[in-house]
Amino acid sequence: MKLTSGKLRYLLTIAALERASELKISSRVRCIDIAVQLGISRASVCKMLSSLCKEGLIEQAPDKSLHITPFGHELAQQYEQQYHLLCPVFQSLGLSEFDAQECAMALLSQLPEQTLKNVCSCLSSENLAQLFHHFSQMSA
Repeated sequence: MKLTSGKLRYLLTIAALERASELKISSRVRCIDIAVQLGISRASVCKMLSSLCKEGLIEQAPDKSLHITPFGHELAQQYEQQYHLLCPVFQSLGLSEFDAQECAMALLSQLPEQTLKNVCSCLSSENLAQLFHHFSQMSA
C-alpha cells in the first residue's frame, strides 16, 4: 500500500508515540499528542485520523486513545527502515535535518515500491561509503 507523504508522516509519528508511551505507566496516544508532535491543529489531526482508520492503519479505542493495527505496524516498520536509510544520505549531501526528512518522506511516498526497495538495498554501509566517496570527489 502506498501512502501520501502526509499519511506517512502521521503513521510514523503515531508509531513513535506508541513506542514512547510503552515506556510510561499510561500507554495512550491521543489526538492532542499527535497535534503537538507535528505542530498542527487538533482539528487537522482528527480529520487525518479518520482517514487512517478507514484504511485500517489505526484504531480508536473507546477511551479515544489510538492504536496502530497489525497491518499499520507492518507498514510503519517497512517505511521506518527505509526512512532511516534515506535521511542520513540527504544530510550527508548538506541538507538540514528538516530538509533531509522532507526529502526522505517525498521519496517514500512517490517512488514505486520496487524502485524504493532497490534504492534502499544500494544503501548498505559498503555501497554508502562508495557513494560518499564519489560525491566528495565531485565537490572537490
